[in-house]
Amino acid sequence: MNETDTLEFLNNLQRFGWRLGLDKILKLLHGMGNPQTEFNSIHIAGTNGKGSTAALLESIYRHAGYKTGLFTSPHLLTINERIQINAVPIPMEKLISDVDKLKDDIERINCTYFEALTALAFRYFADSGIDVALVEVGLGGRLDATNVISPVLSIITQIDLDHTEYLGTTLSEIATEKAHIIKTNVPCLWQSRHPEVSAVISKYAFQQNSQLNTLDEMCSVQTNVCTEDFSEFNLTFADDKFEDLKLQLPGSYQINNAALAVAATKILHDKFNLTREDIYGGLRNVKWPGRLQKLRDRPKIIVDVAHNTAAVKAIMKDLKSIYQFDRLIVLVGLLNDKNFGEISKIIASAAESVFVVTPNSERALDGRLLCEELLRYSVQAVYCPQMATGFQNAISSANENDLICILGSHNVVGELLHFYKKP
Repeated sequence: MNETDTLEFLNNLQRFGWRLGLDKILKLLHGMGNPQTEFNSIHIAGTNGKGSTAALLESIYRHAGYKTGLFTSPHLLTINERIQINAVPIPMEKLISDVDKLKDDIERINCTYFEALTALAFRYFADSGIDVALVEVGLGGRLDATNVISPVLSIITQIDLDHTEYLGTTLSEIATEKAHIIKTNVPCLWQSRHPEVSAVISKYAFQQNSQLNTLDEMCSVQTNVCTEDFSEFNLTFADDKFEDLKLQLPGSYQINNAALAVAATKILHDKFNLTREDIYGGLRNVKWPGRLQKLRDRPKIIVDVAHNTAAVKAIMKDLKSIYQFDRLIVLVGLLNDKNFGEISKIIASAAESVFVVTPNSERALDGRLLCEELLRYSVQAVYCPQMATGFQNAISSANENDLICILGSHNVVGELLHFYKKP
C-alpha cells in the first residue's frame, strides 16, 4: 500500500459511522497480541476539555523526560495528528506499514474508522516502548473503543449535553456512559458542578472501589491574568502551592484543564517522578492548535473548535472578557447532531454578523438551516456555499479593529487552516 491507498482505505471505513461496542475492537486487538496491555495509560473522558487535558498532561510528562504517547480525535489537518509519541505525529511510513498488516483483519471484523485508528495507536505505542499514554475517549466511555485499556488513572472532565442520540438525553444518562471508564481499584479524578452528575460518578466509583478525587476539593484556583496570548494563575493544594503558573493556551477554560492536569500528577506522584519545574515547564510549553488560536492581527482572526452549547458559550464569554475589538464577526459551521438552536442564540447575542458554511462531512448540518435559525434572532447572517467564500466575505466586512472568530466542528477549523495556509 502507498499513502493514497492507506488514506482511502481508512476513510472508507467512515461509512460505518459511530458503532459503539467493544466486541470488534477486542477481536482486532487480540489478533495483534493485545498491545494495549504493554504500556501505562491515563484515560480521559468528558464533554469538553478532554483533548486539552490530555495535551497538557503529555507536555508535563514529556518535560520530565518520560516517553509519551498521545491519542486524540478528531484531527485538524492530517490523520497523523491523532497518534503521537513525544509530540511527534506517527510517520506516514509507519502508518502505511501497520495498516497493510491489519487490513485483512480490519475488513474481516468490519471495524469502524475509530476502532481501526485506536488499534493502530496502541500497536504504535507498544512497539515504541512508551512510558505513559494519554488516551482521549472518542465518544461517551462505556462502549468507546478506547475503553479496553487498564489505566493507572481515569479522568472525567466537565459533562454537558452532547451526542444525545448516542449517550442519552439527560446529564445523568450521559454521566453514566462516561463513568464506565472508572476501573476497579484505579483512582479517578473528575470535576462537575451538576448535582445529578456528581451522584452518578460517586455511586459508580464506590461500586468500583475507586479512590474518587474531586478537583474542587483537591485544590483552589486563582487566576492572576488572562490575556489573548497566555494565562497566569495559582493552584493551592492542601500540602502544596504553585504560584504564577503560566499557560500559553489562552482562555479561562484552559486554566481549569491545567488544574486537572496538575492534580493528576499529584495523584500519580508515586508512579511518575516529577519536579516542580516539570509542571511549570510542561504548562508553559504546551501547544494545542485550534483552541482560541490566533492567526493574525488587524483584523484579529481567531479559530476554535467549540462545537456544542457549553463550549460555544464559554468561547463567547472569553472573547468578550479577554480580547479588545470593535465588532465580533463569526464564521461558523456545525454537524447535524448539535443543538443549533441554542448555539444560534448564543452566537447571535454576541456577534455583529455571522457567515455560515456547511462543513465538509457526511454528518454536516446544512448551513442554510443554521443561517435561517440565526436570522430568527435579528443578527445579520449570510450563507456561503464554500469556506473560501465565507472567509473572504468575513475579511471584506471587517475593519482592522474587529475580531473574526471561526468556530464549529473540527472539519470547519481544519478546512479554514488548510485554506489559510495556502499562498
